Amino acid sequence: MKINSGAVDIEPQNPTNHYSIIETISEGRVFRLFKARYGTKYVILKTTHIQDAMHSEILRREYEMGKTLSHACIVSTLAFEENTPVGPAIVLEYIDGVTLGEYDSRSLSLSKCPRDTSTSVTKEHLLHDILDGVDYLHHRGILHNDLKPDNILINKLGNARIIDFGLSSSYDSIYTGVIGGSEGFTAPEILHPSVTEPVEVPEGTNSNKTGGYKASSDIYSLGLIIQLLFGNKYQKIVKKCTMIEPETRYQSIGELKRALFLKRALPWAVCAGILVLIIAFFAILPTAHRIEQTNKEADYKAEARAFLDSAYQTAIQRIEKLPYHESAKGAKDFYLKYYNDIYLQLPKEKRPAYDAVLSEHIAVLDSLAEGLPTLLNLPSKELEPIYQEVIQWSKYSR
Repeated sequence: MKINSGAVDIEPQNPTNHYSIIETISEGRVFRLFKARYGTKYVILKTTHIQDAMHSEILRREYEMGKTLSHACIVSTLAFEENTPVGPAIVLEYIDGVTLGEYDSRSLSLSKCPRDTSTSVTKEHLLHDILDGVDYLHHRGILHNDLKPDNILINKLGNARIIDFGLSSSYDSIYTGVIGGSEGFTAPEILHPSVTEPVEVPEGTNSNKTGGYKASSDIYSLGLIIQLLFGNKYQKIVKKCTMIEPETRYQSIGELKRALFLKRALPWAVCAGILVLIIAFFAILPTAHRIEQTNKEADYKAEARAFLDSAYQTAIQRIEKLPYHESAKGAKDFYLKYYNDIYLQLPKEKRPAYDAVLSEHIAVLDSLAEGLPTLLNLPSKELEPIYQEVIQWSKYSR
């Protein structure tokens, strides 16, 4: 039999002679893990301390479940061997990297990971991998029940892989009653299983493979892992994940993902909103400025007309008779002298308005002094009112 996992080919002939034990990886209360060489490849052999029928069945059940799993964020199960140097064992893919616990504590082994693992971007990536892996399990009707930093490996590429399905709820009461998970990360209903409740799993999954726990049991552990990675950044989310009553937690990985997404997206949404307001402000500002400027110009012109009108009326009254050449010239000189006396005292922003009123008044005085043809040089929009004014004063003088 040849089993190809995508990581290493296992083709046992005389397994005892083909697996060379390199070192012991870990020894727990029930399981032992060994790094072994198989040909030119490394693998992990997982076995139990006690070699009896019950523990052999536990191993075989884990293998039967593991071989059905195929996901980038879950370690590959390669084979089950009855005869190895350490007895019956599951053959697992070897991951060259560190555990999440080692990653967080900045151990020497962290140098195996080429990424800058101190950045929050890498932590977000790791959390994404972990959630994807657990979501995959839940949709297959499997609860891990022992999610903790030591059961999450980070490979050389900085990707997370979930390992150790020894406490999965698919092992039913044989295993659930023997081991109660890892203190500190396991949900209280697993550590102290006083109440067995129906399992809630996503629609379309095999609910017979979930033992007596809910998906929220794994979510409890994930909340503590999120806190380990990010501190208080997701404090409210962690609090909801780790509520004592399972029904008050997030009930699915999808729900947890949405909460995390909204938490991350909210600051960006606020920034985007502020940016839109700033853009709108600066888009409106020129228009508002033009309106304000137009209003000011109108006010300045009205002020200039009121201020200059008395001098203009005095100048007009100096004109005695038609054709008014000499008297009109004198009136114009009087008016210009008055204007020049006040011009330098005017604020610069008001001078254009005063100049405009001056031009209108001078046009009338010039027309009276030199004759109506002078009016023909004026723009058409200004011609009519000035012409009417000249006619008015001409009639008055007669």
